[in-house]
Amino acid sequence: MSLPAGHAQPRRGRTLALSPDGNLLVYRAPDARQLYVRDLGSGETARLPGSELVERAPFFSPDGVWVGFVAAGKLKKLRLDGMGAVDIGDVPPNRGWSWGRDGMIVFGGQATGLMRVSADGGTPQVLSTLDPTNGENSHRWPDILPNGKGVIFAAVVSGNHDDSRIEVLSFDTGERRFLVNASFARYAPTGHLIYAREDTLFAVPFDIDRMEVNGSGIPVQPGVVVSSAGPGSANFTFANDGTLVYLARPSDQRRLVLVDLQGNVEPLAAPPMRYSAARFSPNGERLALVVGGDTGAYWAIHSYELAQERLSLLTSRIEESSGTDFQLMDGVAIHPDGKTLAVNGTAPGMGQILFSIALDGSSQPIRLTNPPGFQYPGVWSADGQHLLYLDQAEERGNRGIHEVSVETRSTRVVVDVLGVQREPALSRDDLWLAYSSTESGRREVYVTRYRTTRGRQQVSREGGCCPVWAPDGRTLYYFMNGSGMMAAAIRTSPELSVGRPRLIFEGDYHSEGGGFARGFDIAPDGSKFVMIESLGAPGLTEFQIVLNWFDEVNRLAPTTQ
Repeated sequence: MSLPAGHAQPRRGRTLALSPDGNLLVYRAPDARQLYVRDLGSGETARLPGSELVERAPFFSPDGVWVGFVAAGKLKKLRLDGMGAVDIGDVPPNRGWSWGRDGMIVFGGQATGLMRVSADGGTPQVLSTLDPTNGENSHRWPDILPNGKGVIFAAVVSGNHDDSRIEVLSFDTGERRFLVNASFARYAPTGHLIYAREDTLFAVPFDIDRMEVNGSGIPVQPGVVVSSAGPGSANFTFANDGTLVYLARPSDQRRLVLVDLQGNVEPLAAPPMRYSAARFSPNGERLALVVGGDTGAYWAIHSYELAQERLSLLTSRIEESSGTDFQLMDGVAIHPDGKTLAVNGTAPGMGQILFSIALDGSSQPIRLTNPPGFQYPGVWSADGQHLLYLDQAEERGNRGIHEVSVETRSTRVVVDVLGVQREPALSRDDLWLAYSSTESGRREVYVTRYRTTRGRQQVSREGGCCPVWAPDGRTLYYFMNGSGMMAAAIRTSPELSVGRPRLIFEGDYHSEGGGFARGFDIAPDGSKFVMIESLGAPGLTEFQIVLNWFDEVNRLAPTTQ
């Protein structure tokens, strides 16, 4: 099923929902931040009025009459007959929704347990609490069983969501039961639990009355977009009639290129890999690269020497002197001394925390922050004494930019406004901070004073992310999705003044790394950028539709029912 122009789907996250009868597909167009409905019979696609600024994947009511979604921090519902959207109420940061036949909606938390609210409105109530003895840091992706006895969900214990525990919670007793290790799961009316690991869907027989699995999982559908190293979701949906719709995982090989200020492209000799982020060393002689595995569930740091055209693996794990072993995640920031990196790592029960590691491996890693948290390194201060970072696990509706002192390990909030703030970038003199924020309902780039955060001004005008400063501090570059690299003149004396942004080059470049960080970097002399260019399709513009998929599930994983 081909999507209209401008409806390309992201390589991570969840965006679609199929009506229970299998006739209507509702999906989110991320660039438009709008919901659309496709009639699978006629092939017609229409915009759903009232779904503007949608933030998450939609979900259906059990009777297929309503579609629920979250926009601007509010839970809403709209009827597909054109009645428009109805506010249900304010909700905290969330991950996943399920609408029960009793009129209650269960949703997962960004850094909390499950919560429940009436579809008619009201105050959300706590349904589950995190178990610190199991190292849990959130309960996500609920799926209410059709008999109303319980809800399936993912208990997240590390940054790699394939390690999550899929459990079922009994509404009557509050008892929790472990089912499988996976990132995401759904109950199928065939009597199976369908769950996702890496890029594959598995099926295992599930007794809905006893709420337990029987046997081992069998692969039933490969090649699905699964965000094992992202939010943990899987981009598939199925209906009661056996129709399956999913977003196929693309070929994700990428290459490194240098792009000058006129848009001229020079490919580097480094082999195609799943590059996620690149950073120049302070002397401009080499790059620090974040590289993902085949499915993006595992990450490693590589070094690329530009003159010698030599690529070397630095590390994929962080082992503390205590013996605790952390899997490297997808963030990186080069220290001004050029000898040290800030990275993030994960271990069961630890979330994602920050470390300082030596580029040559000559010393033990230094832990900069402590759990809980889902933290991503941003940028070092010019003197190397502070690291700015994002913490994705804040329980409030905001996710601000923080900093940690290398000397004292003390932390403070640097930017604390509504919405989600990402990609901090400091000017060379440490006086000015640029970042992106969703506080307006659309992601835009802002600049403010670093230490006081006063005198803030918006830089982008039609959306933007991933700012980076020119070395002289007179230009701020940022990426505008659907367009390319933008440049805005910045004057800081006698007061802050921002010029009109202009486009300097376009291309199918990965502006963001996997961990809410900037994917590209500017050379120390300001003459060029290192960019990550996709070698596959420029966007995911097709959903795959499989009719009578349950027949294949039953053939591959027969039940005893």
